[in-house]
Amino acid sequence: MHFSNRNLFHLALPLLAAFAVTGANAAVVFSTGFESPAYSTVAIAGQNGWGVYGPGLSIVEGAFAKTGDQAVFVDGGTASQSGPYHTNVTTGPFVRLSADLAIFTSSTQSEFQFGGLGAGLIGFLGGFNVLPNDSVQAITAGYPIIGTFTRATAFDSTAWHHVELFFNIPAQVYDVTIDGVTLAAGLAFCGDNGPCNGATLASYNNGLFDSFGINGTANDSGYMDNFQVEAFETAPEPASILLIATGLGAVILRRRKSN
Repeated sequence: MHFSNRNLFHLALPLLAAFAVTGANAAVVFSTGFESPAYSTVAIAGQNGWGVYGPGLSIVEGAFAKTGDQAVFVDGGTASQSGPYHTNVTTGPFVRLSADLAIFTSSTQSEFQFGGLGAGLIGFLGGFNVLPNDSVQAITAGYPIIGTFTRATAFDSTAWHHVELFFNIPAQVYDVTIDGVTLAAGLAFCGDNGPCNGATLASYNNGLFDSFGINGTANDSGYMDNFQVEAFETAPEPASILLIATGLGAVILRRRKSN
């Protein structure tokens, strides 16, 4: 049986694209955009399973959001570490924690943190800190600097950054991705809440976004929207396979034109 180049293109592209999404079908464990009527513009604590670590102000507000009308405001001026967290227990074995974050510049900037933790907020699988100088610091042994996080100066769409943490529970490693760029891959799970001793964590339990404050003198703020936890049975295939599929299609079409 003879296949024309056109037929080959139409057969090859869907097949290769199918390989690209093998294992990529995720089970959404929890997802929210903090919208009404599920959320009211009051303190986030107690709403839909959210808790707040520490004494600082964390509220749902309607003045600034990535999508929709509402997001969560986290006060960067608190005197101690504080921020919202949500408990969603899953053994994965692969877990993706994602959100849209905006952190504003100020005259005295605090440190913000986004991460996934074990039971009772004890033991980090991993995450990152945005330091007062805007450096992104990975929560793993040695706390390496892996990039920068541009703080916002205006309440517009450019303030937001999409962040993702991908946890490989069997291998006890994770990746950090911001705005589609992987800043670090294969980082060892922190394991504890201190020097990162690498203790084994068998499940993802909590997602946290908080501020450290600077003795109550900081005057910046953070926002979170579109918080989501997904679990995968198998690791998603890299997008490079889809690129190969697209490239093959382009080659076939080019060959057809040359004929």
